[in-house]
Parts: sequence; C-alpha cells; structure tokens
Amino acid sequence: MKYPKILTLALSSLSLLPLCAQTQVAPYRPGLTPEGITYFLPKTSVRIVLEVERGVELPDGSSIDGTNAARVLMHDVYWNYDPSQQDAIFAAAAGAAFDKVLG
Repeated sequence: MKYPKILTLALSSLSLLPLCAQTQVAPYRPGLTPEGITYFLPKTSVRIVLEVERGVELPDGSSIDGTNAARVLMHDVYWNYDPSQQDAIFAAAAGAAFDKVLG
C-alpha cells in the first residue's frame, strides 16, 4: 500500500485521516494504532494562538482576538474585502499572530 507523501493533500478526504495518522506514528512507535485524530483547520489554529496572545492588529486597523477570530476569519474577510485582498488579510492575521508568539 502506498502512503501519501504530502499529507496535507490527503487530509482533504476525512476517510484518509486514520491512514495518515498511522503513517506518522509507525516509525516512532511500531505496533501502536492511533485511537483518535485531532485535526485543526488553519483558521482554527490562528484563533487558538490569538486567544493565548490577546489579539493582533491588521494592516487596515481592525483587530482580531480570541473572541472574534472565528467570525472575522470565516465571515468578515469574505464579506468586507475584495477577493484579490482576502489572501493578504489571512496572511497578515497569521503572520501577526505567529510573530507575537515567536517574539
């Protein structure tokens, strides 16, 4: 059986998650079978970081924190920004959040 080399491509299909988890565990713990899988969407990961770090400010002056990150990243960006600007807003939010964490 062939295992996916790029797991992020395979993760688009939830049925492949157990196989991907097993391929990651097998080299380190032979014989161990994962009992569960936790998968965070990138936007969820940014929200978690923002909760811990108390928010960041975006280039347009708006701020995102743990209380509004889900709404802003999953709704407001699509509603308030032109499609050509949306990727830049997502990149700014993720970049600011991780810059704050890394110091």
